[in-house]
Amino acid sequence: MLVTRRFLVTHLIALAALAAVFQFQFASVAGASAKKATNEVSDFLQPMQFIVVRSSSPVCEPTCPQWIWANGEIVGDTPQQFQRLLKTIGKQRLPVVINSPGGNVDAAMKLARMIRGRGLDTAVGTAVLTGCPPERKDCLERQRETGVYLGVILPGICASACPLMLAGGVERLAGEISFVGVHQITTTVSREQVLYRERYQLVNGKKRVTERKIVKRKKLKSYKTTKLAKQTRMQMLAFLKEMGISQSYLAVSQATSADDMRQLTWMELLDLKLITGFQAPESLVQVGRCLELPSGENCIDLPDAGSSGKDDKTALEPEGSMHFVVVRSAEPGCEPNCPEWIAAEGLIDSRAPERLEKLLKGMGKRRLPLVLSSSGGNLAAAMALGRLVRKAELTTVVGSTVIDGCLPSSQYCGPNRDQYVGSAVSSGGRCVFGCVLVLAGGTQRLAGYQTAVAWSPPSALSNNTRFAVTAYLDEMGVLPAVLEEKVADSLDSDSQQRLYTQQLLTSTNLTVDSVVDGDICRQTPRPANCDG
Repeated sequence: MLVTRRFLVTHLIALAALAAVFQFQFASVAGASAKKATNEVSDFLQPMQFIVVRSSSPVCEPTCPQWIWANGEIVGDTPQQFQRLLKTIGKQRLPVVINSPGGNVDAAMKLARMIRGRGLDTAVGTAVLTGCPPERKDCLERQRETGVYLGVILPGICASACPLMLAGGVERLAGEISFVGVHQITTTVSREQVLYRERYQLVNGKKRVTERKIVKRKKLKSYKTTKLAKQTRMQMLAFLKEMGISQSYLAVSQATSADDMRQLTWMELLDLKLITGFQAPESLVQVGRCLELPSGENCIDLPDAGSSGKDDKTALEPEGSMHFVVVRSAEPGCEPNCPEWIAAEGLIDSRAPERLEKLLKGMGKRRLPLVLSSSGGNLAAAMALGRLVRKAELTTVVGSTVIDGCLPSSQYCGPNRDQYVGSAVSSGGRCVFGCVLVLAGGTQRLAGYQTAVAWSPPSALSNNTRFAVTAYLDEMGVLPAVLEEKVADSLDSDSQQRLYTQQLLTSTNLTVDSVVDGDICRQTPRPANCDG
């Protein structure tokens, strides 16, 4: 027997929160790459986009904090977009800074689980991309190639479904000026009428369907409701428990009309466990995180810092990542025995010890003085460099190396070649912050007039970091009083004597000339760096 029946099938197509309408004006940004990124992600009410932002503070390079900027409305495929970004950054654990009016609740919970699964922190905030400083000629190209843009954090908005994404962070922050708002969850219900054709048989007087076929589908008018189904409520409560958020969050959000928005106070955020403390989101990306021991997990070296394979032939970049090259004196009349030294200039990144170790291995048993000029950098790397220097029994000297054929404005110091020739002078030599730890590694430690030597950290350091640095200085035989040298002025007789008293310097009358001047190779016995 063939019968036709009508069935009304109700489908819950999407569980979504209505996004409140916010007007938000973003600051203008400079630079072509910044404009490109801004066009992609700055529209607050467009689907959420993700980019990696690096602190534009000039004092943190070559190791600066980076974060993921999540900006826009959470839609159905936002988790897939986020997954693609996570794949791009690999094992890096960057905090997620969120600026969103809300959106799809299911997607927000998926994002939270992805964030928690990676052990990432979250914060409410937005970013302003600052473009490139004029002196960094390769900055625009580097940003395009790496997908990492320079910027700063400002207060942001996290409303509607967004707090559910925020909940995924291991550490969760929202500044006093940031807006975190909740309201009722709105469920969009879509219905359709389905016409089936059924074939059945009578078996012992009972109908048994043997075939069912859809004949027609008709979409009915969808509607929205703020009444939570029992299953939905249970799913939400289970999610909150999983994330460690107070179950009261659901009652608080459901008590506010979907047409309205309740801004949560700092105390409410803390009581609901939506935030883990009162720190501002800037604390996740402040420059000081990268100066500490150990540095923050989101402290990342310059994208191309430490490129391998050409370290001993790479030209010096005065304020780029530290490179090491052997330089031979260009002074007339010193051949065939001219002094040589290792020029070490630039900022100390995490791979600087690796580069120096490679150079030292290539030199065999030769011991050349290390002529330093650096504004500092990574403290852990600086101590590793100092220990390498002490193990190799090298002399350290503060001075500026000038290589023949190089212009001060050149990004690279001439073509790659087997040997560099040049001179070194005290004038212009700087050894500040982390560089002092490298200087401390020398068996002899020299700095003449017109050099600048000071601890001078860019920001206050924690007690733990200061303790680690003090222990290192003790290991090197240097008094901790050197940490009070905070003014990087040119040395005079008084400051040189003070550094000698603090045992950072081993002499008050020797300068870089004592290791690079051509006449030293006429001495008897001849210094070790004249045997090249």
